[in-house]
Amino acid sequence: MNSPMEFDLNKMAIFLLNTLGEHITIIDNKGNIIYVNQPWCSFANNNNSSTIDSEWTSKNYLSVCRQASNNGDEFGQEAFVGIQNVIRTKESFYLEYPCHSPDKQRWFMMRVIPLPITNCDYYSIIHYDITIRKIAEEEAIKNAQYDGLTQIHNRHYGDNFLLNELKRCQRLFLPISVGIIDIDDFKGINDTHGHLIGDQCLKIVAQLINNLCKRPSDCCYRFGGDEFVIIWGNLSLDQAQNLADTLLKNLAQLNIINSKKQRVDVSISIGLTNHPCPTSTSDYNDLLNIADNALYIAKNTGKNQIKASSLQ
Repeated sequence: MNSPMEFDLNKMAIFLLNTLGEHITIIDNKGNIIYVNQPWCSFANNNNSSTIDSEWTSKNYLSVCRQASNNGDEFGQEAFVGIQNVIRTKESFYLEYPCHSPDKQRWFMMRVIPLPITNCDYYSIIHYDITIRKIAEEEAIKNAQYDGLTQIHNRHYGDNFLLNELKRCQRLFLPISVGIIDIDDFKGINDTHGHLIGDQCLKIVAQLINNLCKRPSDCCYRFGGDEFVIIWGNLSLDQAQNLADTLLKNLAQLNIINSKKQRVDVSISIGLTNHPCPTSTSDYNDLLNIADNALYIAKNTGKNQIKASSLQ
Protein backbone atom coordinates (compact mmCIF):
# COMPACT_ATOMS: atom_id res chain seq x y z
CA MET A 1 0.00 0.00 0.00
CA ASN A 2 1.37 3.41 -0.94
CA SER A 3 2.27 5.79 1.88
CA PRO A 4 0.82 9.36 1.96
CA MET A 5 4.23 10.74 1.00
CA GLU A 6 4.03 8.98 -2.37
CA PHE A 7 1.18 11.23 -3.56
CA ASP A 8 2.06 13.48 -6.49
CA LEU A 9 1.76 16.81 -4.68
CA ASN A 10 1.73 18.82 -7.93
CA LYS A 11 -1.26 16.85 -9.23
CA MET A 12 -2.95 17.15 -5.85
CA ALA A 13 -2.46 20.93 -5.83
CA ILE A 14 -3.90 21.28 -9.33
CA PHE A 15 -6.83 19.06 -8.38
CA LEU A 16 -7.57 21.23 -5.34
CA LEU A 17 -7.33 24.47 -7.35
CA ASN A 18 -9.81 23.09 -9.88
CA THR A 19 -12.32 22.12 -7.21
CA LEU A 20 -12.42 25.63 -5.72
CA GLY A 21 -15.25 27.93 -6.76
CA GLU A 22 -12.98 30.94 -7.20
CA HIS A 23 -11.43 31.86 -10.54
CA ILE A 24 -7.66 31.68 -10.14
CA THR A 25 -4.76 32.60 -12.40
CA ILE A 26 -1.03 32.81 -11.75
CA ILE A 27 1.17 35.35 -13.54
CA ASP A 28 4.88 36.14 -13.59
CA ASN A 29 6.46 39.53 -12.96
CA LYS A 30 5.82 40.56 -16.58
CA GLY A 31 2.12 39.79 -16.38
CA ASN A 32 2.36 36.61 -18.45
CA ILE A 33 -0.26 34.02 -17.50
CA ILE A 34 1.39 30.83 -16.19
CA TYR A 35 -1.73 28.97 -15.07
CA VAL A 36 -5.53 29.24 -14.89
CA ASN A 37 -7.79 26.84 -12.99
CA GLN A 38 -10.86 25.11 -14.39
CA PRO A 39 -13.47 27.50 -12.85
CA TRP A 40 -11.64 30.35 -14.64
CA CYS A 41 -11.93 28.53 -17.99
CA SER A 42 -15.54 27.52 -17.39
CA PHE A 43 -16.58 31.08 -16.56
CA ALA A 44 -14.82 32.40 -19.68
CA ASN A 45 -16.44 29.73 -21.88
CA ASN A 46 -19.90 30.47 -20.48
CA ASN A 47 -19.50 34.19 -21.14
CA ASN A 48 -18.61 34.14 -24.82
CA SER A 49 -14.83 34.27 -24.44
CA SER A 50 -12.98 33.66 -27.71
CA THR A 51 -10.03 32.16 -25.82
CA ILE A 52 -9.96 28.37 -25.56
CA ASP A 53 -8.60 26.74 -22.40
CA SER A 54 -5.17 25.91 -23.83
CA GLU A 55 -4.59 29.47 -25.07
CA TRP A 56 -4.70 31.24 -21.70
CA THR A 57 -1.00 30.64 -21.01
CA SER A 58 -0.12 32.56 -24.16
CA LYS A 59 -1.77 35.73 -22.91
CA ASN A 60 -0.51 38.61 -20.81
CA TYR A 61 -2.86 39.64 -17.99
CA LEU A 62 -1.54 43.19 -17.81
CA SER A 63 -2.12 43.61 -21.55
CA VAL A 64 -5.73 42.45 -21.13
CA CYS A 65 -6.22 45.02 -18.35
CA ARG A 66 -4.64 47.76 -20.44
CA GLN A 67 -6.85 46.93 -23.41
CA ALA A 68 -9.93 47.09 -21.20
CA SER A 69 -8.73 50.45 -19.88
CA ASN A 70 -8.23 51.77 -23.42
CA ASN A 71 -11.82 50.73 -24.16
CA GLY A 72 -13.04 52.97 -21.35
CA ASP A 73 -13.22 50.42 -18.52
CA GLU A 74 -12.14 52.28 -15.36
CA PHE A 75 -11.84 49.01 -13.45
CA GLY A 76 -9.40 47.73 -16.07
CA GLN A 77 -7.21 50.74 -15.32
CA GLU A 78 -7.47 50.18 -11.55
CA ALA A 79 -6.54 46.52 -11.98
CA PHE A 80 -3.57 47.39 -14.22
CA VAL A 81 -2.16 49.87 -11.71
CA GLY A 82 -2.92 47.63 -8.72
CA ILE A 83 -1.19 44.55 -10.18
CA GLN A 84 1.85 46.58 -11.15
CA ASN A 85 2.03 47.89 -7.59
CA VAL A 86 1.94 44.33 -6.18
CA ILE A 87 4.79 43.33 -8.48
CA ARG A 88 6.79 46.35 -7.37
CA THR A 89 6.08 46.35 -3.63
CA LYS A 90 5.07 42.72 -2.96
CA GLU A 91 1.97 44.02 -1.10
CA SER A 92 -1.55 42.67 -1.66
CA PHE A 93 -4.20 44.43 -3.76
CA TYR A 94 -8.00 44.19 -3.65
CA LEU A 95 -10.58 45.49 -6.14
CA GLU A 96 -14.36 45.09 -6.23
CA TYR A 97 -15.88 45.45 -9.67
CA PRO A 98 -19.13 44.73 -11.57
CA CYS A 99 -19.18 42.02 -14.21
CA HIS A 100 -22.78 42.07 -15.44
CA SER A 101 -24.15 39.94 -18.24
CA PRO A 102 -27.17 40.95 -20.38
CA ASP A 103 -29.51 38.96 -18.12
CA LYS A 104 -27.74 38.92 -14.75
CA GLN A 105 -26.07 41.31 -12.34
CA ARG A 106 -22.74 40.09 -10.94
CA TRP A 107 -19.91 41.52 -8.84
CA PHE A 108 -16.47 40.11 -8.13
CA MET A 109 -13.61 40.93 -5.82
CA MET A 110 -10.10 40.62 -7.27
CA ARG A 111 -7.33 39.72 -4.82
CA VAL A 112 -3.73 39.88 -6.03
CA ILE A 113 -1.02 38.42 -3.77
CA PRO A 114 2.66 37.48 -4.26
CA LEU A 115 3.40 33.76 -4.04
CA PRO A 116 6.11 32.86 -1.52
CA ILE A 117 8.06 30.51 -3.81
CA THR A 118 11.85 30.42 -3.47
CA ASN A 119 13.72 31.96 -6.41
CA CYS A 120 10.48 32.58 -8.30
CA ASP A 121 8.53 35.79 -8.91
CA TYR A 122 4.92 34.70 -9.33
CA TYR A 123 1.60 36.26 -8.31
CA SER A 124 -1.82 34.78 -7.73
CA ILE A 125 -4.93 36.61 -8.96
CA ILE A 126 -8.15 35.30 -7.40
CA HIS A 127 -11.65 36.45 -8.37
CA TYR A 128 -14.32 35.88 -5.69
CA ASP A 129 -18.01 36.06 -6.57
CA ILE A 130 -19.50 38.64 -4.14
CA THR A 131 -22.83 39.07 -5.94
CA ILE A 132 -24.99 38.00 -2.99
CA ARG A 133 -23.25 40.46 -0.67
CA LYS A 134 -23.44 43.35 -3.16
CA ILE A 135 -27.14 42.78 -3.82
CA ALA A 136 -27.76 42.78 -0.05
CA GLU A 137 -25.75 46.01 0.31
CA GLU A 138 -27.65 47.72 -2.51
CA GLU A 139 -30.96 46.61 -1.00
CA ALA A 140 -29.89 48.05 2.36
CA ILE A 141 -28.95 51.34 0.70
CA LYS A 142 -32.27 51.43 -1.12
CA ASN A 143 -34.17 50.76 2.11
CA ALA A 144 -32.27 53.58 3.78
CA GLN A 145 -33.09 56.06 1.01
CA TYR A 146 -36.62 55.17 -0.08
CA ASP A 147 -40.04 55.21 1.51
CA GLY A 148 -41.30 51.66 1.78
CA LEU A 149 -44.89 52.40 0.72
CA THR A 150 -44.56 54.94 -2.08
CA GLN A 151 -41.10 53.90 -3.34
CA ILE A 152 -39.98 57.49 -3.71
CA HIS A 153 -37.21 58.95 -1.56
CA ASN A 154 -37.73 59.27 2.18
CA ARG A 155 -37.35 62.40 4.25
CA HIS A 156 -33.78 61.71 5.36
CA TYR A 157 -32.61 61.46 1.77
CA GLY A 158 -34.75 64.38 0.61
CA ASP A 159 -33.56 66.75 3.32
CA ASN A 160 -29.93 66.02 2.41
CA PHE A 161 -30.71 66.48 -1.29
CA LEU A 162 -32.28 69.88 -0.64
CA LEU A 163 -29.28 70.97 1.39
CA ASN A 164 -26.83 69.89 -1.33
CA GLU A 165 -28.91 71.43 -4.11
CA LEU A 166 -29.02 74.71 -2.19
CA LYS A 167 -25.22 74.67 -2.02
CA ARG A 168 -24.98 73.99 -5.75
CA CYS A 169 -27.42 76.74 -6.68
CA GLN A 170 -25.63 79.14 -4.32
CA ARG A 171 -22.28 78.31 -5.91
CA LEU A 172 -23.56 78.69 -9.50
CA PHE A 173 -25.97 81.60 -8.85
CA LEU A 174 -28.99 79.54 -9.88
CA PRO A 175 -32.61 79.67 -8.68
CA ILE A 176 -34.28 76.88 -6.77
CA SER A 177 -37.97 76.06 -6.38
CA VAL A 178 -39.56 73.97 -3.64
CA GLY A 179 -43.13 72.70 -3.35
CA ILE A 180 -44.99 71.03 -0.50
CA ILE A 181 -47.91 68.88 -1.63
CA ASP A 182 -50.73 67.60 0.56
CA ILE A 183 -53.60 65.26 -0.31
CA ASP A 184 -56.89 67.02 0.44
CA ASP A 185 -59.05 65.43 3.17
CA PHE A 186 -56.88 62.32 3.29
CA LYS A 187 -58.44 61.23 6.59
CA GLY A 188 -61.85 61.31 4.92
CA ILE A 189 -60.56 59.05 2.13
CA ASN A 190 -59.34 56.53 4.71
CA ASP A 191 -62.55 56.73 6.73
CA THR A 192 -64.84 56.41 3.69
CA HIS A 193 -62.97 53.95 1.48
CA GLY A 194 -60.54 52.19 3.82
CA HIS A 195 -56.82 52.32 4.40
CA LEU A 196 -55.98 50.15 1.39
CA ILE A 197 -57.50 52.77 -0.91
CA GLY A 198 -55.72 55.42 1.12
CA ASP A 199 -52.40 53.66 0.52
CA GLN A 200 -53.23 53.36 -3.17
CA CYS A 201 -53.86 57.10 -3.35
CA LEU A 202 -50.50 57.80 -1.67
CA LYS A 203 -48.72 55.61 -4.23
CA ILE A 204 -50.52 57.23 -7.17
CA VAL A 205 -49.83 60.78 -6.04
CA ALA A 206 -46.20 59.90 -5.31
CA GLN A 207 -45.74 58.48 -8.80
CA LEU A 208 -47.31 61.52 -10.46
CA ILE A 209 -44.97 63.79 -8.48
CA ASN A 210 -41.99 61.59 -9.33
CA ASN A 211 -42.86 61.88 -13.03
CA LEU A 212 -42.03 65.58 -12.79
CA CYS A 213 -38.47 64.84 -11.64
CA LYS A 214 -36.58 64.41 -14.90
CA ARG A 215 -33.19 66.01 -14.17
CA PRO A 216 -30.38 65.30 -11.70
CA SER A 217 -31.32 68.58 -9.98
CA ASP A 218 -34.90 67.36 -9.35
CA CYS A 219 -36.06 65.30 -6.40
CA CYS A 220 -39.29 64.42 -4.64
CA TYR A 221 -39.72 62.70 -1.31
CA ARG A 222 -42.35 61.76 1.21
CA PHE A 223 -42.28 64.42 3.90
CA GLY A 224 -44.56 62.49 6.24
CA GLY A 225 -48.10 61.12 6.27
CA ASP A 226 -49.85 62.43 3.17
CA GLU A 227 -47.37 65.26 2.51
CA PHE A 228 -44.69 65.31 -0.15
CA VAL A 229 -41.91 67.71 -1.09
CA ILE A 230 -40.60 68.38 -4.58
CA ILE A 231 -37.35 70.17 -5.36
CA TRP A 232 -36.47 71.73 -8.70
CA GLY A 233 -32.96 73.13 -8.93
CA ASN A 234 -32.37 75.86 -11.54
CA LEU A 235 -36.09 76.46 -12.07
CA SER A 236 -37.95 79.76 -11.81
CA LEU A 237 -41.17 80.18 -9.86
CA ASP A 238 -43.21 80.53 -13.08
CA GLN A 239 -41.74 77.30 -14.43
CA ALA A 240 -42.43 75.55 -11.13
CA GLN A 241 -46.05 76.76 -11.22
CA ASN A 242 -46.48 75.33 -14.72
CA LEU A 243 -45.21 71.94 -13.55
CA ALA A 244 -47.41 72.04 -10.45
CA ASP A 245 -50.40 72.85 -12.64
CA THR A 246 -49.54 69.80 -14.77
CA LEU A 247 -49.60 67.71 -11.61
CA LEU A 248 -53.11 68.95 -10.72
CA LYS A 249 -54.38 68.20 -14.22
CA ASN A 250 -52.82 64.73 -14.35
CA LEU A 251 -54.39 63.79 -11.02
CA ALA A 252 -57.81 65.09 -12.11
CA GLN A 253 -57.70 62.80 -15.15
CA LEU A 254 -57.32 59.65 -13.06
CA ASN A 255 -60.27 57.40 -12.32
CA ILE A 256 -59.64 55.74 -8.96
CA ILE A 257 -62.26 53.12 -8.06
CA ASN A 258 -62.78 51.37 -4.71
CA SER A 259 -63.80 47.74 -4.14
CA LYS A 260 -67.49 48.72 -4.40
CA LYS A 261 -66.93 50.22 -7.86
CA GLN A 262 -67.31 53.71 -6.42
CA ARG A 263 -65.20 56.59 -7.66
CA VAL A 264 -62.67 57.95 -5.18
CA ASP A 265 -62.28 61.70 -5.51
CA VAL A 266 -58.66 62.68 -4.90
CA SER A 267 -57.26 66.19 -5.09
CA ILE A 268 -54.14 67.90 -3.77
CA SER A 269 -53.12 71.33 -2.58
CA ILE A 270 -49.68 72.72 -3.37
CA GLY A 271 -47.61 75.40 -1.69
CA LEU A 272 -44.74 76.69 -3.82
CA THR A 273 -41.78 78.91 -3.15
CA ASN A 274 -38.65 79.95 -4.99
CA HIS A 275 -35.33 81.58 -4.22
CA PRO A 276 -33.89 83.37 -7.28
CA CYS A 277 -30.34 83.00 -5.92
CA PRO A 278 -29.66 81.28 -2.58
CA THR A 279 -27.06 82.97 -0.42
CA SER A 280 -26.81 80.51 2.45
CA THR A 281 -27.78 76.99 3.47
CA SER A 282 -29.93 78.66 6.15
CA ASP A 283 -32.34 79.31 3.26
CA TYR A 284 -33.24 75.62 3.71
CA ASN A 285 -35.63 76.33 6.59
CA ASP A 286 -36.92 79.51 4.95
CA LEU A 287 -37.84 77.67 1.76
CA LEU A 288 -39.75 74.94 3.60
CA ASN A 289 -41.49 77.41 5.91
CA ILE A 290 -42.66 79.69 3.10
CA ALA A 291 -43.82 76.70 1.02
CA ASP A 292 -45.65 75.37 4.07
CA ASN A 293 -47.35 78.75 4.63
CA ALA A 294 -48.39 78.82 0.97
CA LEU A 295 -49.79 75.30 1.38
CA TYR A 296 -51.75 76.45 4.45
CA ILE A 297 -53.33 79.23 2.38
CA ALA A 298 -54.17 76.79 -0.44
CA LYS A 299 -55.82 74.39 2.01
CA ASN A 300 -57.85 77.10 3.73
CA THR A 301 -59.07 78.94 0.63
CA GLY A 302 -60.66 76.09 -1.30
CA LYS A 303 -58.09 73.27 -1.68
CA ASN A 304 -57.27 71.60 -5.02
CA GLN A 305 -55.11 74.56 -6.01
CA ILE A 306 -51.64 76.09 -6.03
CA LYS A 307 -50.46 79.00 -3.94
CA ALA A 308 -47.01 80.44 -4.51
CA SER A 309 -44.73 82.88 -2.73
CA SER A 310 -41.14 83.85 -3.55
CA LEU A 311 -38.46 84.09 -0.88
CA GLN A 312 -37.39 87.45 -2.31
